[in-house]
Amino acid sequence: MNLGDVVRSLYVDFDGVLFDTVTYAFLEMKRLGVDITDQDAITEYFKKVNWNYLIEQGGVLNDSIQKLEILIDSQEFERVEVATHRCSYNEGVVKTNDLKTRIPNLKVTTIPKKIEKHYALKAQDNILIDDAKEKIINWINDGGIGILFSQKVDHLIRPYELGDNPYYITNNLLDTLLVNQIEKIKTYRKSL
Repeated sequence: MNLGDVVRSLYVDFDGVLFDTVTYAFLEMKRLGVDITDQDAITEYFKKVNWNYLIEQGGVLNDSIQKLEILIDSQEFERVEVATHRCSYNEGVVKTNDLKTRIPNLKVTTIPKKIEKHYALKAQDNILIDDAKEKIINWINDGGIGILFSQKVDHLIRPYELGDNPYYITNNLLDTLLVNQIEKIKTYRKSL
């Protein structure tokens, strides 16, 4: 085995990674009096919200769309795919259509909110970038490589660098290229 033999899929979350829809949505929920401690109330908000408006208001995070195009063009991954949860059929359609206007050949998978990403996608040896820590932990527990996307950091943080984090942390999608190289080296060393 050599390093070039290790090819992974990369799955990228939509909300909180590509677009800042989460921040804007929670500000709007507070303004509307939605109980943000009630998951059912939050889900109802996301079922009814105008997703075109929410995407426009939230805006693109950290040039993530351009960086996603660079990741696709890098040919470092077997596939680069957006994997997003949806609370309604309409949400999935709007997210898919928006992304397809920006990156026409992009594969987009919308997953019903009640199904965890590590059940819907092949986690084993593949990379997930998500802003939800519990989704990253579940992905890792299913054999995948997790990258927590966080606006609170300004550089790539490696697993256990901060103590008990078993995942990478970044606010820059291009750090995925370095993570992939690090993980290729780990896989190669295990094969020796």
